[in-house]
Amino acid sequence: MPGTFDGAAAAAGAPVPYVWNPDHPMRVGVGPRTGGAVRWFEIAPVFHSHALNAYDRGDTVVMELTTMPAPFHATGRGNGGPGATGAPALDRWTIDLRAGRVRVDRIDDLPQEFPRVNESLVSRRHRFAYAASAAEMWRA
Repeated sequence: MPGTFDGAAAAAGAPVPYVWNPDHPMRVGVGPRTGGAVRWFEIAPVFHSHALNAYDRGDTVVMELTTMPAPFHATGRGNGGPGATGAPALDRWTIDLRAGRVRVDRIDDLPQEFPRVNESLVSRRHRFAYAASAAEMWRA
């Protein structure tokens, strides 16, 4: 992802020594469960933090996770670009292995983090999920 380590910031004691680097491409990799080469797919730059779940669906891999356009907004580090905000939202990435592309859909734009599914459904399709939200903090 476009978050890259900043050695000078780390040496200065920055609590988050990373910066948003728009020149660093964003890719998602899918590796076969039985081993072998990873396939890489280009995706629009975004910061992702915590995955909700991922599962196979035919010739696609579905991954649900929280994303933020400006990853270090809260700490004042980095630059997400014009108009970026730091509020995390829940997205679905549908990785089409046959077509070689990723479709991104917003599931919920309510600010949230730490999404979870019932542990018995990890890596399987699910209907419900749970997340922590401090929506009022992000609207201030």
